Amino acid sequence: YRFYRCNNFNINGDSRVMSKARELGTYTGKILQTVQMETDSLTSSNSTTYVNTSVTLNITPSSTANKILGIATTAVGTGSDIVALTRVYNSTSTTVVSDVNRYTPQSSALIVSHGSHTFVDSPSSTDAQTYVVQIASDRSAVSYFNSRGGGSIASHSSIVLMEVAG
Repeated sequence: YRFYRCNNFNINGDSRVMSKARELGTYTGKILQTVQMETDSLTSSNSTTYVNTSVTLNITPSSTANKILGIATTAVGTGSDIVALTRVYNSTSTTVVSDVNRYTPQSSALIVSHGSHTFVDSPSSTDAQTYVVQIASDRSAVSYFNSRGGGSIASHSSIVLMEVAG
């Protein structure tokens, strides 16, 4: 609920006021659509430059005023004692929408480190927006997405995108 005040009179929840707000297009915050995907597909990188993973998803906003709320979960491992990095990138607008998460898995521990990214993007467009999780290493050594080391120890990563009325 939103609180609307007029001369110290609380009109929160008054159905006539809320109906008029929707009619005038001032009703914001409603989730208009949701899309999601999950994958266990392996991506590896031995670069300090970000590369795309298989976690990629499109959403098409219905208005330029609307925002995109996103939540991405990630699973990362390394082949040596390096720092792996992930971020979420809008490849349509070429902007980073969720900055770096750092993972420092121990190479001998045989574990996958899990993390998440939560972001709000304002694409100001009704064109399809493509969001992708990217991975890199802090130096030239292999980092793995959805795996501990490219072997049989696998995990899942996902992304959920929601269009929010602006």
